[in-house]
Amino acid sequence: MFKKYIFTFILVVSTFVLQGCMPVTKPFTPTKLEANKGLIYLYRPDSFISKGLTWLVDVNGKEYSDFFINNGYIPVPVKPGDVTIAIKENSLVKGTFDTLRIKNVKKGETYYVKAIAKPFSFHKLQLVDNKIGKKEINKTVYFMKPQ
Repeated sequence: MFKKYIFTFILVVSTFVLQGCMPVTKPFTPTKLEANKGLIYLYRPDSFISKGLTWLVDVNGKEYSDFFINNGYIPVPVKPGDVTIAIKENSLVKGTFDTLRIKNVKKGETYYVKAIAKPFSFHKLQLVDNKIGKKEINKTVYFMKPQ
């Protein structure tokens, strides 16, 4: 009987500990444009390919710590001008998978960049039309790290 209580206690404690490590999600919510900046939505539509893997995102040399996982998005405010976006390594694979350069990003403009799933856990970055991007990104969620 004592072992049953210990097992239950360990199970309950483990559940609370793991919940503290899990990301919190919220549905797509448009991000307010910052003054004198453009906005890039980097999103990853739901796909079976590399479903459970996260990627690091680098924009103009700045690494973002937000979760970039399957069916997720990251809003990235950027200064006007040329912008380089890279999907980089994770815990399983090292290196840069793909890089996209957007020339002449304008202040007050919004851009949509889609990470298209490819076999063998690689993704291809593609700048998509705003009409398509707005429609597709509404199906994604934002993954926030727990605080």
